[in-house]
Amino acid sequence: AVFYFYYGLMFVMFCYNLLLYISTRDRVYLPYLIYLLAYTGFQAAMNGYAKLWFFEGEGDLVNRWLLVTNYLAGLGCYEFINRFLRAEMLGERWRGVFQWMIRGFAILALASVFLPYSIMVVGCAAWGALTPWILFYLGYRAIG
Repeated sequence: AVFYFYYGLMFVMFCYNLLLYISTRDRVYLPYLIYLLAYTGFQAAMNGYAKLWFFEGEGDLVNRWLLVTNYLAGLGCYEFINRFLRAEMLGERWRGVFQWMIRGFAILALASVFLPYSIMVVGCAAWGALTPWILFYLGYRAIG
């Protein structure tokens, strides 16, 4: 029941932000919508629900789904932060970092379809370890 509550809450968040985007036409919400969908898909793969709901008996497809949704969540996250914090206000160097990260996540999402899982999961772990620190620092810089 807890997982169904979680997925229901994520669905409500997606619908709410979609309505915000439709009503305000603020392009900041588009990458956030991508992030919400991708992260929910990633969580479904981690919890086993993706295999139950979408990929019955297909373990390799679930692993690919996990990688692709993880990288797409990173892409949505960095693009959202790029737009929300207005990276150009942080300086040209940080704008370049955001562009590099966004392109990197897009390439990794595509590559995770073709490259071995054992290689691509290392990238997921690396990005997962670095991203909170980068985003914390950028949030601090944006406030100060």
